[in-house]
Amino acid sequence: MRATSLNSIPILNTNIFAEVAPTDDRLTSGLPLRPLEGIPFTAKDSYKVTGQVAAAGSPAFEHLVANEDAFLVQAIREAGGVLVGRTNMPAVACGGMQRGIWGRAENPYNPDYLAAAFASGSSNGSAVSTAASFASFGLGGETVSSGRSPASNNGLIAYTPSRHYLSLRGTWPLYPTCDVPVPHTRTMKDLLALLDVIAREDPITKGDFWREQPFIKLPKPWATRPPNFKVLENFASLSGLRIAVPDIFLGGAPPAGARKIETSRAVIDLWSQTHLIPQRNNLRRPRS
Repeated sequence: MRATSLNSIPILNTNIFAEVAPTDDRLTSGLPLRPLEGIPFTAKDSYKVTGQVAAAGSPAFEHLVANEDAFLVQAIREAGGVLVGRTNMPAVACGGMQRGIWGRAENPYNPDYLAAAFASGSSNGSAVSTAASFASFGLGGETVSSGRSPASNNGLIAYTPSRHYLSLRGTWPLYPTCDVPVPHTRTMKDLLALLDVIAREDPITKGDFWREQPFIKLPKPWATRPPNFKVLENFASLSGLRIAVPDIFLGGAPPAGARKIETSRAVIDLWSQTHLIPQRNNLRRPRS
């Protein structure tokens, strides 16, 4: 993938065929399959992977090699996931579409447009590799909007969790108080299957600011997570929830002194149809 025009996976997993062999053995011998058996995934260059360069897109760390897997990478591998490689990012995630040591990923839909917002979208390689079907999902990260921005530009699902819900251990920090892992998938079904594997407690807190700090006692959200995230595919799981969308993004008048946001007619038309979703599923209609 490094040689493709998209440049989304500059660090390939050279051991991939050896690592997928256990999946072949399970399939041929009829052994029970693990939750993510044989499913290909990528991880941003900010995630540690044993034996691979851990540069975080920076020339300063081009020859730094990781001695362990990041917690999320380890969890996915234990569940049968197969790492394709590590994805592009600007140096130490400071920015969006600026070029790091590996350059930058390009938009898989239209090369005339960026794969993420220029100022904030450092997980562009993760989003591009997922959108281009180089892998089924990608592990990105976010401090401001580095996970959501590339997902928006590439038509993907991005999950930005509450801080400390998904373990950060084994990832490069930018702002330790704000950093969170952000997985990219093409569908909600894929995301829920992935959360079943990675939304769990990491017993080691070292290197994860919120889980390591002793001053504020935090809840353990993984202790109250659903037994199976797939139950959230049912629209009834949204019952009683309210989803707010700022009126300014739907053609409404901007606040005094603010510039008017030009919203496409297609977006406004889609919003006007949202009342059909709760009607079909016996939920309350959204309100402005």
